[in-house]
Amino acid sequence: MRMYLTIFGKPRYLGSVEVDDELVLEKGARLLIESSRGVETAVVAGELTEKQEALYRSIDNRQEGQPNADAGLRNVTLIRLAQTEDLRRDESNRVEENQVLVKAREVLGRHSLDMKLVDVEYMNDRKKLFLYFTSEQRVDFRAYVRDLAREFKTRI
Repeated sequence: MRMYLTIFGKPRYLGSVEVDDELVLEKGARLLIESSRGVETAVVAGELTEKQEALYRSIDNRQEGQPNADAGLRNVTLIRLAQTEDLRRDESNRVEENQVLVKAREVLGRHSLDMKLVDVEYMNDRKKLFLYFTSEQRVDFRAYVRDLAREFKTRI
């Protein structure tokens, strides 16, 4: 088995994917993967040695208040090499995210919450929509999430 380092998601998560020895992935190849977040596209950053894998896994990128966050390297599963349709869908999602961000900010304005919406990200299969926000303190945004789910008809 070969192991490759992949980069995926707007936060640029690092993932490791194992493939059969006969499949050689080139740096920059686009993949369709399944991560803990869902189905998404990833870019191959290169082959990983066992020593490099151990180093990446030792990186602690937990955020304050998130004691169970993943370490520096996440395990992902290769679904297939990204096909033209996968890449087209991914590009379409990126374009639509701009419109979703504007609408999500409008919905946020109706809730008068002390938070700033920074970005949004659809998974490739559009089953989930991730929102990235900042806030000075904890915010109860459950009602906001319900309104977003109703508005965009997907899991938030």
